[in-house]
Amino acid sequence: MGVLIRYLKAGHGRKEIVNGRVKDKWEMGPNTVGLIGVQFNVKNTDETRDVKYVAVNIICKNMVGDVIGEKAFRVEEPLTANKNVSDNKLLNAIGNQLRMNEITVKREALWRAQSYCTLEVAGDVIVEYMDGTIEKIDSNTATYDPSAEEGARKIKSFKGFKRSSEGKILGGVCAAIGKRLEVTPWIFRILFILLQPFGIFTYAILCIIFSKE
Repeated sequence: MGVLIRYLKAGHGRKEIVNGRVKDKWEMGPNTVGLIGVQFNVKNTDETRDVKYVAVNIICKNMVGDVIGEKAFRVEEPLTANKNVSDNKLLNAIGNQLRMNEITVKREALWRAQSYCTLEVAGDVIVEYMDGTIEKIDSNTATYDPSAEEGARKIKSFKGFKRSSEGKILGGVCAAIGKRLEVTPWIFRILFILLQPFGIFTYAILCIIFSKE
């Protein structure tokens, strides 16, 4: 039930050209005149109810933890129930309207900042559903993302990393990484091959730094 507020990023937008097309990109930190904005994602995690709007307060803190600004957001984009969504999108049979259960919100140049800042959700997140019910969600609950915690756990598991002696082809680096992250090691083997000449150099360094199991 509820919504999930995630991927909070303090920064600014800029344009870049990719394959001859202009695309928007969010870059961390303040812009050229020292102003910083926010970007975050709102996802409807309720299995049965569509969301009408979400109200959330976000505070921005500098490097020493002082609050430099606060902004109240009211996200009024309808978000469909999570149960009915495949790959975060649902094609509505009525009018072939494309609906989503998550949205990315961006606001430029909200505060003046000297360097990179951190963002936090402050207070309760207010959610109104299409059926008229209103829900207050504690900020800790609204920002708790199990998948992010699992990713952090896997990264921390690299403590005491050693090259694998099982399933290796050369030095066992890719086999060990795949084992730690619980994915196929061929992903990293292909990356090392594609990133030549840096790939072979990096692989050799890793073989020197890390010992075998």
